[in-house]
Amino acid sequence: MAAQEILLQRPVGWARAYRPAWLLIIPRPAHPEDVAVDTSLHSLAKLAARVLLMLLFLVSGLGKLSDPAATQGYMAAMGLPGILLWPTIAFEIGTALCILLGLQTRAVAAVLAAFSLVTAFIFHHPLTDPVQQIMFLKNLAIAGGFLLLACSGPGRYSVDARRGKP
Repeated sequence: MAAQEILLQRPVGWARAYRPAWLLIIPRPAHPEDVAVDTSLHSLAKLAARVLLMLLFLVSGLGKLSDPAATQGYMAAMGLPGILLWPTIAFEIGTALCILLGLQTRAVAAVLAAFSLVTAFIFHHPLTDPVQQIMFLKNLAIAGGFLLLACSGPGRYSVDARRGKP
């Protein structure tokens, strides 16, 4: 059958009354529920996303250990007590390892999304400064990545999947 004949064919039934003929040749996208997202490629992409997202927090936590006094001074300049340095280091390193391993991924990703938003509003101002604006938007993007991870889960290459909690 020629392509022109396919274009001229119309379906029988109610669809003809509701959709023009040219629209019938365009395939409808599948609903997210109809798409199998448990493929190896999807799981590898989720693993890569977890590694990339956690790197920032792991490097940041370890970096704070290299010069704690300077970090405490920066926190004090932003109005936060310096005593929060050690819990922050433990939080950043611990959550980074949880994301890397895929352990309690959904909950940890949701917490890290909130943490990214809070740190954006505390540390990255004024937004008239281009560097601070970029850092603010970076934190928003990271929060978005963690929200996606919280919704979609860690994939099959994770501790959660091995424990039956995808």
